[in-house]
Amino acid sequence: RSYGKQQIEILMQAQNLCLEIICLNRRIAFEQRILANLDSLYTKSMKGLEYGEISILDTNKLKIERLGMTQSIAGNQTLLEVKIKELEALNGNIALDGVRTLADYPHQTLRALPDYLEEMKAIDPELLQIGSEIDASNKQVSVSKMQNLPKFSLGYRHVNEIGDHFNGVGVGVSIPVFENRGKSKAAKAQAIASQLAFDNALNNRSAEITSQHGKAVAMGEQLKGYRDALEKCNNIEILDKALYGGQISLINYLLELRYFIEAQNALIDIEYDYNSILTDLNRYTNL
Repeated sequence: RSYGKQQIEILMQAQNLCLEIICLNRRIAFEQRILANLDSLYTKSMKGLEYGEISILDTNKLKIERLGMTQSIAGNQTLLEVKIKELEALNGNIALDGVRTLADYPHQTLRALPDYLEEMKAIDPELLQIGSEIDASNKQVSVSKMQNLPKFSLGYRHVNEIGDHFNGVGVGVSIPVFENRGKSKAAKAQAIASQLAFDNALNNRSAEITSQHGKAVAMGEQLKGYRDALEKCNNIEILDKALYGGQISLINYLLELRYFIEAQNALIDIEYDYNSILTDLNRYTNL
């Protein structure tokens, strides 16, 4: 199926909104797990406060951490509603089933760079449009050249000279020296302009795709590193055991917890950026 530039841009906008919704849902889910962890810890700390096992300062630190996490969740939930409304607006303000629970990115494959460049040349609507203009300009140049050729006319004539009559075929020739010169120059200029526009668009799009492909490769390596560190073991559970086992203090627990929260948020950001780039690279594959 053939898609125009505007149609592709609308589809891309919808796909990117879906990616943002997925990213927000993943971030909210993670923050809710952290908040549940802090709530459990706060409940235990209040009991410890009664028995003098924990100070009021430590309890207040937990209150502040819980408040910050609650505010972050509320802010992301508000932003989620905005993105859902934007997506529904693209759908004619019609509600979309299942959007609110989107949590997993679609499976996408990063192909070799030459594949994307060849696909772009064959499908990109802007390049196809300029290519059509080049063909039209070249045809106009050919027509102008034909119009510059001598024109022959053939006819019958009767001549009366000094009482004698002559009958015969007459041949006329007209050479258009100046008639089409301006048209020919204009056609050639248009053909050159169209070719320059095509080359410029091709170079810009090729550079963009090459840059995006390089970023995707680098982000793929980053993702692997973060996932190895964050998903192969439950760092929060290990922290909990260290705190309850008396190996670390509450303040050190909170500092370490912040470190892993920042690392997890970085992973969520990279996942989103990686999938955004893949979606753009695969814009024609996903049609």
